[in-house]
Amino acid sequence: MPSAPSASAVSTLPDHVLIFAPIGRDGELTRRFLEGAGVSNILCDSMAELCDAFEDDGAGALLLTEEALDAPGFARLVEVLDQQAYWSDIPVLLFTGGSPAERPSSAIRSIETLRNVTLLDRPIRIAVVLSAIRSALRSRARQYEVLDLVLKLRQARADAEAANRLKDEFLATLSHELRTPLNAIVGWTSMLTRGQVDTQRLPHVFEALDRNAQAQAQLIADVLDVSRIVTGKLEVRVDKVDFCDLVERAADTVRLAASAKGIDLSIADESAGCWVAGDSDRLQQIVWNLLSNAVKFTPRGGTIRVSVSSEGEKVVLRIADTGAGIDPAFIPHVFERFRQADQTSTRVHGGLGLGLAIVKHLVELHGGSVSAHSDGVGFGAEFRVLLPRVDALPAPARPAADASSAQFAFPGRSILVVDDDASTREVVAATLERAGAHVDVASSAAEGLSALHMRLPDLLIADLAMPAEDGLSLIRRVRQISDRAKDLPSIALSAYADQQSADAALEAGFTAFLQKPARAESLLTLVSSLLSPAAH
Repeated sequence: MPSAPSASAVSTLPDHVLIFAPIGRDGELTRRFLEGAGVSNILCDSMAELCDAFEDDGAGALLLTEEALDAPGFARLVEVLDQQAYWSDIPVLLFTGGSPAERPSSAIRSIETLRNVTLLDRPIRIAVVLSAIRSALRSRARQYEVLDLVLKLRQARADAEAANRLKDEFLATLSHELRTPLNAIVGWTSMLTRGQVDTQRLPHVFEALDRNAQAQAQLIADVLDVSRIVTGKLEVRVDKVDFCDLVERAADTVRLAASAKGIDLSIADESAGCWVAGDSDRLQQIVWNLLSNAVKFTPRGGTIRVSVSSEGEKVVLRIADTGAGIDPAFIPHVFERFRQADQTSTRVHGGLGLGLAIVKHLVELHGGSVSAHSDGVGFGAEFRVLLPRVDALPAPARPAADASSAQFAFPGRSILVVDDDASTREVVAATLERAGAHVDVASSAAEGLSALHMRLPDLLIADLAMPAEDGLSLIRRVRQISDRAKDLPSIALSAYADQQSADAALEAGFTAFLQKPARAESLLTLVSSLLSPAAH
């Protein structure tokens, strides 16, 4: 026998009263009275009909006369009431007659089986009956309020448990993904220090070290981006961007990886002009993430087709591949943080499950939308990005491609590097010395200040997080040394890569901010810009 209505069976709070009075005109008179008082009600012809109505649609209250206790089907009502859900205790109003002292014990036992029962003695007083019915309906409404609260708490607990599981899975994946490139770095450096690498293998070893270091840097950058997204601190600097040109440049960065797998990567520019308003770096990050994903999931010998077109007021980017495809059931979750279609230890493709979540947020920050489409596993996938189109600008002359780090030269220029990490001091100094600069190093803010008092350099590069005194305090004290020191070009080089740290560094007095790990080209380009005559 089915139980009383469950939470899922009742979509809204039932506020009607089910009436059953087997003798005389009590049922009809009660129905008319309640109808006149504005109380929704249903008059049932039998106990079976009442039980069916309650099981199917629920009720706000049951109203019975004492004669119903002896009616056929009363046992079923008792069973239905006993089988109510944990949250349900339907109020029962029972019209009774005679003195309670004269009531037989069998009737008393029957009344007690009705659970949440209120006795209304005949002759009936209209005001008392109406008050009792409204009180019963309010009591029933409170049961549904408690149910709603319980369901919300249950859902919140389920969400929290799911979030915890995802967090644990993410941390395990993060540990794996960080250790994988670190294993290659530690292995090769160990062999290099022991002189166990043949000379002819050195180019391959250095390429492997660089590739794995960049892989670690990208993982950390993705985690930081997600942190900025969660805290609402991810910002974009809006300018007019030639999106077609940007897609071409982003494709150039993954073309080598695609070629290594024998993947045919082609771009079709179907638009005469595809200018958008946005942050060039972040837009390139969107395209690069999607292209990298396509290369990663497309097998050797596959194809990747990229197209950019103008459709109405939108610029549309399509990236279609012949790769692994996406299970239709996973499509709704493909842009969620930490979610991956395959999260097992035997998965073929690595990663943290952050790239597409970052793509979605960046696209939406630019007022656009992104969607994923796939006919299923093994049938490839297509990602579409729609961005608002803006009026075209005259095509700017492309700057000449910057030369390699060997083209930077700072002969006769003095630079002071302050960092408590010996390895950082060494690599930064070596990079600058190769460009002809004279470099002094200091391992603390105090040591750096002492050097600055002895001789003011042309440029200061300092870490932010240092023991005893940090870089922010250092630069404030530097600015007070002399009038010339107030204008000393300076770079904050820090592993704190969030915008808040960058803003704090600039506010404290640094001229520029560069996050670790910094490639030699990035460092040299920034140093060159600060040492150039135009910067003064």
